[in-house]
Amino acid sequence: MNPHTKTAFFALIFFYMMCGGCGKNPVAAEGCWVSDIPFVVNPANLEYGHDNRIFESDHFLTFSDASSDEIKIRFAAYAEQAFSEILAAFHIPFASFLGISGTYTKMTIYTNKQSGMIQLAFPYGFILDGEDSETCRHWPAEMKKRYYQQVKHETMHVVQFMLGVLPNDDNSYEPDKWFNEGLAETVSGGFFIPIMSKVDFRTWKNQFGSVNPVSIHQWSDLPIPANEVGGYYPAFGLAVRYLLDGRGLGRNYRDVKAMFFELAHRESTFPEAFEKYMGISLSEYEDTFFQRMDAYLK
Repeated sequence: MNPHTKTAFFALIFFYMMCGGCGKNPVAAEGCWVSDIPFVVNPANLEYGHDNRIFESDHFLTFSDASSDEIKIRFAAYAEQAFSEILAAFHIPFASFLGISGTYTKMTIYTNKQSGMIQLAFPYGFILDGEDSETCRHWPAEMKKRYYQQVKHETMHVVQFMLGVLPNDDNSYEPDKWFNEGLAETVSGGFFIPIMSKVDFRTWKNQFGSVNPVSIHQWSDLPIPANEVGGYYPAFGLAVRYLLDGRGLGRNYRDVKAMFFELAHRESTFPEAFEKYMGISLSEYEDTFFQRMDAYLK
């Protein structure tokens, strides 16, 4: 059988959706249903089962174990909108710049309804609990409203991978964990509610302690269990937002993209590239982080 068998009916589907909590106008997702394509998590090459009803949109193949067609289409629409916004922010003119040129080069994403799969991003896709899963049904209302931000957070990770900044054995050429997660939170607007004021920051420190988020270079540096890492995401987001804010260090996404290129080509280690493009050494930023946030936050 042709591995890209399409249904006899070529569907042109317009699904109007409001991004949960992001205040954007409705967008349209269009695509078709395809089958017989494996869902593989790279680079481990782990293959996961799916229902073999895959929604193909411009830049994504959307898989699921049991989510409805409606949920798959909405998931694809979220991802397409997030991808479009990220390309614009990073001044990436075409998806082909990232290697997307046909069905088998598209990002593969999975809306998980009932399988025991963990949420993760990988080269070149991600897995998230579906909006119709029991997990999401039990989320607080605020988290449900921020589902789009979670999709955009994971899409940012995938774009970073596609720019050549991949997990590797020598993590000298990979950004620190605080930067990776902080960038995804900043770009997305935050799946976790952002820290926007001194009161927010004080509340965060009272809950999680005064461990400097910029000191979390690897997950082994976390002062809390790894399954509670989400508690640090607002602080990671704050740390990156300061770098890119005119009231902070005034850098921008083009600087981040240039930094990623140097890391991808191993021209600089992360501390070297960070200092070159963010205008401050990693050690100085860590040493002065709390003083800088005190001056930055309202």
